[in-house]
Amino acid sequence: MLRKRSAVLSTLALLLAFGWAAPASETTTSPPCSVGDTERVGFVAVDGFSDGSLAVDGWWIGLTWQDDGTNVVYHLEPSRIEGVPILLYEFPEHGDTGVRRGFVELFDASSYVGVQIELRSELPHSAVVVIESFDPAIGGQYSFKNSVSECHIDLSSEWIVVRIPFGQFSLEEYVREDYPDATPGVNVQEIHEIHVRPLQSEGVIEILRLGFYRN
Repeated sequence: MLRKRSAVLSTLALLLAFGWAAPASETTTSPPCSVGDTERVGFVAVDGFSDGSLAVDGWWIGLTWQDDGTNVVYHLEPSRIEGVPILLYEFPEHGDTGVRRGFVELFDASSYVGVQIELRSELPHSAVVVIESFDPAIGGQYSFKNSVSECHIDLSSEWIVVRIPFGQFSLEEYVREDYPDATPGVNVQEIHEIHVRPLQSEGVIEILRLGFYRN
């Protein structure tokens, strides 16, 4: 179920307010995420281009922050590779902080177990998933917090399906330090963005499907 926002917010304003989150240092030593099968049982896509994807408005973007505090936003659209729509994220060309799937309306994922993503990389890479969700303890006009997966995704040239339960997400270090009253983990009833953040400085990640899953 989607919850209407009380006002129409500028996507760019949201990014300006929340794109600055620094990667959590402990993710580089995290265990690998478990890899599932390709049947995608109980899966619902929210990426906007997969077959059967829920009809929710949103955006795919990459983001680079400048030294002066401003940013460069790269709006991404899926490419067709052998007739199949795939989100192609080249970093740092498309931004160096990860690729983001955002929702204009906060998404209620409380009937799901976690995030599921099917992806690959041209070269061996590692990545983490970040969920940005609403938390009034953050304060201000845009009260969102970042929660990062405690496992990392090991990528290769083969497609893999990864499932990460919501319980395996913890607050990023800056949230814990700056907002001690923030609720741990993810507010699954009010999700604003899903990020795929590479742990290397350059490369290409291809995303075939992104969404949530049930057991």
